[in-house]
Amino acid sequence: MKTNQYILLILSALSFVACNDTEGVPFGDGYTDEALEHNWVLDVSVSDEFDNWNNSKWGTSLWYDVTSDFAFTSDNVYVKDGLLHLAAKKESYNGKEYTCGAVISTTQLGNNTCVEIRAKTIDYRANVTTALWLSDQPAVENDPNVEIDIMETLQAKNAPQNFTATVHYWENGQDTALGWVSIDMPTGNLSDDFHVYKLIRLDNYIKMYIDDIAYWEFNTTNYQNVSYQDRYIILSVEGHAGAPVDEFLPSEFLIDYVRVFRTTNSN
Repeated sequence: MKTNQYILLILSALSFVACNDTEGVPFGDGYTDEALEHNWVLDVSVSDEFDNWNNSKWGTSLWYDVTSDFAFTSDNVYVKDGLLHLAAKKESYNGKEYTCGAVISTTQLGNNTCVEIRAKTIDYRANVTTALWLSDQPAVENDPNVEIDIMETLQAKNAPQNFTATVHYWENGQDTALGWVSIDMPTGNLSDDFHVYKLIRLDNYIKMYIDDIAYWEFNTTNYQNVSYQDRYIILSVEGHAGAPVDEFLPSEFLIDYVRVFRTTNSN
């Protein structure tokens, strides 16, 4: 686990929304940890240690079947040696030259929840995006539809130490990014080792952590459904980083566990 003195935080946010004014502040500075002090109780019915594949907890099809150069296929999803494997491969399928894998939870999560995911990103040299996020297929009755990106390696090859987190509003099929942060790890690359990513959703804010160090607190006072709207957990390989590098494929996104905690104290 990294400590505050070894991890830097670089924050960016759209100017028209109420995001934290903490640009250039080191990890952990300017944040309180009341969120971690709640009486969090593990929900084993939703959590998964990936000792085996569980159809009652996960599906392998999203509401879109391709992502840039990649096509999703359930063949790229499997559990082995206590890990969920999501593969990226050089192979033709569904009109694309590459395939990848994704899973979506069968249970939705709303307010007073904490999602903790221990994962290791795909080898950065393959230039493939890996993502941990909460969302659902946009529906008119849910407008604006919320998407919370906990971690995306959008610059996999060019900035292997970097990931981004974003809060999106999807309304009438149009996307508005309410705020985002760009995180640089000062030593090593994300694909070098496993990290624990965490999202907490409470009444007036959501909060994100890597290895128990806070990197973003987003005020939801004016966007209450960011805290409350029921969303699925999605773990996916995506094509957002640009052209994949064939030499380093196949490669795999590894997830050790997904743990869901609940609390009755929402303050």
